[in-house]
Amino acid sequence: MPFAAPRAEYDDLRTALFGAAEVPWPAADPDTSPTDADPAVAADALLAHLGDPDHPLRVLIGEDAPGHAALAYAARKESYGADGGLVWPT
Repeated sequence: MPFAAPRAEYDDLRTALFGAAEVPWPAADPDTSPTDADPAVAADALLAHLGDPDHPLRVLIGEDAPGHAALAYAARKESYGADGGLVWPT
């Protein structure tokens, strides 16, 4: 996914938060067309989910959502594991 070019006005904030003003990802090429998904598709999926009276609390929308969620949960599990008092259920 391409990102917008970083704005110099935020260099100090990025340095304070991340230790460097440079961003580690490539900026979007303004000469290429965007590859973003149609937000109407996500909206339709969310409305369908909410319309189900037995819907679960969370929903993953989009082809890549399960992979992103798995990465986030793996990172969370790893950070929780750094706390010696937590025993992660297996």
